[in-house]
Amino acid sequence: MKAYQALYEMLYSKLKNYCYAYVKSNEAAEELVSDVFIKLWQIRNRLPEIENLKLYLYTIAKNFSLNYITKYYKHPVT
Repeated sequence: MKAYQALYEMLYSKLKNYCYAYVKSNEAAEELVSDVFIKLWQIRNRLPEIENLKLYLYTIAKNFSLNYITKYYKHPVT
């Protein structure tokens, strides 16, 4: 749990900026980064299989951001 918290504190702002570059919304970027860390927690048993965790998290963040764009920009909720 301490390692998870340390990773969160180390990467949160960088991942948020990365997501913001895609979605152009602070609130959405914050939510996406939270979703990234939730996903990380859900797959914690598979972490030893991941060679580059930082790259893996950025890939998840990119995919979540692109999914967000597809959902909210191409098909806006009215």
